[in-house]
Amino acid sequence: MHADRPSRFLSPLIRYFGLTPLAEIDQGAIDEAAKKLYPDASAQTRNRQVYSPVSAIMRHSGLVIALRRPKGALGKPRTTFLTLDQATSLLSTAAATHERFGALLNFLLYTGVRLSEALRLEWDDIDFGRSVALMRETKNGSAITVHMPPDAVAALKSLKVRKGRVFRLTKSGRLYALWAEAEKMAGLELPSRSAFHVLRHTHATWRRLYTGADTTALTQTGLWRSRNAAAVYEHVDATAESRKSDLLPSVRKSKKVVRREKKQ
Repeated sequence: MHADRPSRFLSPLIRYFGLTPLAEIDQGAIDEAAKKLYPDASAQTRNRQVYSPVSAIMRHSGLVIALRRPKGALGKPRTTFLTLDQATSLLSTAAATHERFGALLNFLLYTGVRLSEALRLEWDDIDFGRSVALMRETKNGSAITVHMPPDAVAALKSLKVRKGRVFRLTKSGRLYALWAEAEKMAGLELPSRSAFHVLRHTHATWRRLYTGADTTALTQTGLWRSRNAAAVYEHVDATAESRKSDLLPSVRKSKKVVRREKKQ
């Protein structure tokens, strides 16, 4: 923590291991800690909140072990995204149902931030003059500044109360009920458990489709910490490089030439 490393998940680990020397913390000890601290959690959660921070602490102290992550730690990448028509229908429906909810969906789509990050956003962290918003606490453990495209700016400026938290909503059953209602009214049927995260996937996919952003460009936004995290979007568009396969010689056309030559 003194080295300015992320401290988000350290409190439970510090209480659990106490003064145990790092040299005594092996694969078995880490596995046991994950089970006891998060008995009902998924492999992804255990990996993020136990295996990764413990590994980082040990590496920082010069101890490196061949740590095996829990099976399924990386999860199954979900890359479902909305088309322009689908997004238009969802956002307009949401705005008509609940003004701040509509503004929230707009902000998520056009900035690419996570739901929890957006819900913590405060008006003091928005600079309309520069069209940017400061996300002070992100999943990656560090603050980032995100650009707000015109649609996001317009949605925020339409909100009347500009004190405290911007969206004045919490991650709750009511919030997900608003999503379900908007999704139904928009005529959409999205995969289960996609909900708000589909807007982040849509943001990344649209960056690739409409701006030509590659994996490196996505990583440079600060929204994705690693190339591996951003690389899941590489398959969603036929890039200029892949479209060059149109230049390959055509067997079909070649056959036509051969037939003409035979006739002559």
